[in-house]
Amino acid sequence: MAPTTAPSGPSVVPSSGRTSAPSSGRTSAPSSGYLSCSAYSASNTNGATINYSICSISACPGNTVTMTTLAPGSCTGDTYLRLYDPSTGLELAANDDYNGSLCSQITYTFTASCRTYQLREGCYSSGSCSGQVYYSGSSAVAQ
Repeated sequence: MAPTTAPSGPSVVPSSGRTSAPSSGRTSAPSSGYLSCSAYSASNTNGATINYSICSISACPGNTVTMTTLAPGSCTGDTYLRLYDPSTGLELAANDDYNGSLCSQITYTFTASCRTYQLREGCYSSGSCSGQVYYSGSSAVAQ
């Protein structure tokens, strides 16, 4: 099966999907929406380091994306989000309790070349939780 072409700006693809991000030109992050693979239910994820769900996100340099389980997203229990770059193995950002709540939120501006990143969705410690991630973004110029 041929890879699918990613739309301009960050996009979300199922974990098993493949994307090809644009190589140049102006890109726009989505203004808002629910990640297509974002509804999750988990337990015993040790801060989203084991037993987590993965949502793949394609982004280019300059794209700023907020990923949140706060309203209009949703969370039950103590959610935990981690953003990874699988091509380098580096964690880019993580959040457990955002703004005094048990919900999680990450806002990140991508700097590396256009590629697919992983949003790892889990729970704090050995607890159980569930959530739906909502995202919003801004326009950027791809390099």
